[in-house]
Amino acid sequence: MRVELVVCAAVGGLAASVYGCFDATIIQGTGGGAASASASSGGGAAPVDLDWAQWPMPNSTGLPSPASYTATGGVVTDKVTGLMWQQVADAGTYNWNDAKKHCVGLALAGHSDWRLPTQIELISIVDYTQASPKAVIDPVAFPSEPADLFWSSSPVAGSPSGAWGVRFDSGSTNSDGVSYTSRVRCVR
Repeated sequence: MRVELVVCAAVGGLAASVYGCFDATIIQGTGGGAASASASSGGGAAPVDLDWAQWPMPNSTGLPSPASYTATGGVVTDKVTGLMWQQVADAGTYNWNDAKKHCVGLALAGHSDWRLPTQIELISIVDYTQASPKAVIDPVAFPSEPADLFWSSSPVAGSPSGAWGVRFDSGSTNSDGVSYTSRVRCVR
C-alpha cells in the first residue's frame, strides 16, 4: 500500500510567516513495516487530506517573504504561496459545516475547486506590520475587509465541537464552536 502525505511546518516561528511543506511517500511492505519511505520538497503528489496547507517552501533562506499579490477577476493570487483567494469576502456568515460546503460549491473566475482554507493558510495573508484596529490584511488586494473572524477548515484538536478561525482586525487566531456563525473567504 502506498500512502502519500504533505507535512508542513513553520520556519523561524509564527511571526516569520514562512511556512514549508514537503511530500512524504510511505510504501507499506508485506511484513507490516514500512518497506521504504521518501520525501521531496515542493508540490509533488496531491495530499490525501485537504485540511493541511498546500504550498511549496516560499523562502528557503528562512527569512520572511514579502507579500506579493495579483488581483484580477474577483480573485487574488498570492505569488509567494501560489494560493488563489476569493478577493471579496461573502456578505453572509456561516456555521463551520456550511462554510465548508459553501466553498466547495463556489464557482468563481472559471474555477470550481474552491475550499475552506486551513488555519495556517489564513494566517499567511495576515500582515502583522499593520497596526490594529484597522484590518491586518493587504487593503489593496483585499479591499473593504470586514474586521471579523473568518473560518478555517482546521478543527480544534480533541474537540469535535470546535474549529479555528482568524480575525483580520487583530491577526489573532480564535477557536469557536462549529455551530457559531462566522465569515468565509475561500481559497484554491
